[in-house]
Amino acid sequence: MPELFLITPPRICGGGDRVVRLVGANFDPLIESLEDGLGSGQFKVVLPDVSATQQGAFLDLINEVWIDDRTLDVTVPATVPTGLYTIAVQSPFGEVAVRTVKLEVLPAAGTVTVTGVDPGRAFNGDDTRIAISGTGFSATAAPSLLQSGAASPTLLTNVVVESATRILATVPKGFTAGLATLSVVDASGCGGQLPPTSFRITETKVPQIAFVAGDGFTDGQPLSTVVCGANFAATSALLVADPSGAATAMSISAAPVGACPSTLEGITVTTANAVSTGTYRIRISSTADTVALSEKSGIMVTSPSPTLSMFTTLTGALTQPRRGAAVVAAQSDGGSRFVYAIGGDAPTLDGEGKSYAGTSTVRASVEMAQVVFDDATRSYGLGPFVANRTALPEGRFGARAIFVEVTDKRFIYVLGGNSGSSNATPNVVRALVLPVSQKPRLSPASVAAGVLPAGTYLYSVAAIMDAADADNPGGEALPSDRAAATFADPSNVTLSFAPVTGAVAYRIYRTPAPPDPDAGIAGKERLLVELTAAVACPATPCTHTDSVEALGAGTPLVPGSLGSWHTVAANANGGTFAMWGMSADFYKTSATPGRAGYIYLAGGTANGASGSAQMVTLPVRTDGAFDPGDASLLPGPTFWHASTLMFGVGTPARDRLYVLFGRPDPYYHTASITAANGGLSAFGTDTSAGLPAIVGSAAVSIGKKAFLFGGLGHASQVIQNTVLEGSTVISGNFSGFLPASQSLQQPRFLAGAVRVGGFIFVIGGFANGLTLGSIERVQAQ
Repeated sequence: MPELFLITPPRICGGGDRVVRLVGANFDPLIESLEDGLGSGQFKVVLPDVSATQQGAFLDLINEVWIDDRTLDVTVPATVPTGLYTIAVQSPFGEVAVRTVKLEVLPAAGTVTVTGVDPGRAFNGDDTRIAISGTGFSATAAPSLLQSGAASPTLLTNVVVESATRILATVPKGFTAGLATLSVVDASGCGGQLPPTSFRITETKVPQIAFVAGDGFTDGQPLSTVVCGANFAATSALLVADPSGAATAMSISAAPVGACPSTLEGITVTTANAVSTGTYRIRISSTADTVALSEKSGIMVTSPSPTLSMFTTLTGALTQPRRGAAVVAAQSDGGSRFVYAIGGDAPTLDGEGKSYAGTSTVRASVEMAQVVFDDATRSYGLGPFVANRTALPEGRFGARAIFVEVTDKRFIYVLGGNSGSSNATPNVVRALVLPVSQKPRLSPASVAAGVLPAGTYLYSVAAIMDAADADNPGGEALPSDRAAATFADPSNVTLSFAPVTGAVAYRIYRTPAPPDPDAGIAGKERLLVELTAAVACPATPCTHTDSVEALGAGTPLVPGSLGSWHTVAANANGGTFAMWGMSADFYKTSATPGRAGYIYLAGGTANGASGSAQMVTLPVRTDGAFDPGDASLLPGPTFWHASTLMFGVGTPARDRLYVLFGRPDPYYHTASITAANGGLSAFGTDTSAGLPAIVGSAAVSIGKKAFLFGGLGHASQVIQNTVLEGSTVISGNFSGFLPASQSLQQPRFLAGAVRVGGFIFVIGGFANGLTLGSIERVQAQ
């Protein structure tokens, strides 16, 4: 006879078919022979029947799925009216469970659904942090796991409801290895759950991919790249191509020293065969437990001579329109990628409202957006742009920004630019892309009787660095992951966290106290208190007890934020930086010990009346500082936003530097890079490749091609929406520049362009009397 112990969730919302789980005993199915002329050897499986009664009405529930003899999933169809039901189970032999359970069907409004979980696995030997996606989540959402045979679900801990569609929670250690059902219910008990095959507890630590190193992978040859992450001990690797999902033969080996940040492990992944264009996924599995798979990480493979798809205008835009901004892409040590728009201006129009000439408001502000990957369309997009807390020390128009990776640190350098007067600024400033590895490690909060009103509170802690810190002097670091505290009676909350090396103080942030509408809502934290390191950390770990309702106005930094800007060099190292409209690029090399690479600056102008033939090479040390550099000359003066590109024609890759189309110089110049020391050969000039008379284009290189977006015609003074493309040949020159098959949707002059994988973003600029904040995206394939 079947036995029935509980149902989860005990309440569901109407408006759609809902799966509930029954837990009990003796849920054995019956396998019986089919007769009545169907022939011998025909069998069917008869599952236990589940029925519901309400005020004498009888309903058969549908889609019974037998998990094991103690677990049965059943679907409550959308046609079931709201109300309280009694659920009974009948075996295939007609035996009815003595005990019944209650199920309440609530109105459809406020439906809670669970649609996914990342990662889909947890390690039973340690706590595992997961992210749950769905709809209808509120501050009272309670996620839980139910394993087969368990008497009741186990609530997850340290729950942070980030939004109505995302919850962070911790799966505590100690679960039995195997499948578990993940559910989320709200205060009324109404909830949803994932199928039982969607989440697994594993006995082996799940590998974690932080990021795949490198970019610009091209087809027609084997792919070799470094994967950085954690828990890679004794691993095997699998490269899977979308959309077919077919496995690609590959091998793994140890990653070179320094290929990944010191806080992460690394492996080199190499395919046995050449790869084709498209989006690929890398997953790492543990040989000790083949189901302990990391979540996927995507890379883009393009053609060596790619073509462009149709341009689309993204729905988002810059927070401030910008002309002549320094636009750059960067990657954090946690693997996330960001796009930054730095400085620029908004010109004052002439009487006709059409001219780009005249005075302007030069911007010092910086804004950023995270690069997001849409798995359904296999395309990169941008999240909303937000203002970076630290602005440049002064406004800059026509500056250049360079992303430089040195050992475990990642910097953005801003060089040159016009601050609004007739003279350009001589300073080079630098800011750290704040590292994820520097976040304080905040332990789960502890609660004791006190004065804070009952409710849910979210906390995070951020370090304030010493004013003498070489990378982020006096700046704030990223906040810790959030810790949650929920209590039903007035309480105080005690936090404990590990100290951060070099920190002189700590800021503690918290959500408001109930009944404030922002109570318990992620992203609504405000400054609770700032404590010196001596006060917060008289011993290890650091601690603070919260018994104060009032909050300040400060808010924690968001991922991708930059540290404090500070001067690296001024009017030194082989040449002047007091220019605007320069072109710049970075050549990364590991050939010289202690050297990260070289920044190249070309052309520019100090006053807009004449161009400069100056060429400056700045060697960058592995600590991010400059060594003395070299100055050389271009064949002719170049200013007004020439474009500098670097990519390979032979071996090694990226071995030539190109300076393209500066005004008054309508040609391009190219020189070879000496890999050993970053030096340049004498520049040559090409005047025969059908060069366009255009200036102020945004330029990107992919494979053997250069793409130039928009710009201003020299003679016509017309702002263009044309995209030009040119292919390099073995000699190092271009075969010619011609209009690409696609054009920008909006003419743009002095826009910025960045490439992420096989996607290019063209950002801001100026046209038709307007400074632009719009963004266009195109795929190279």
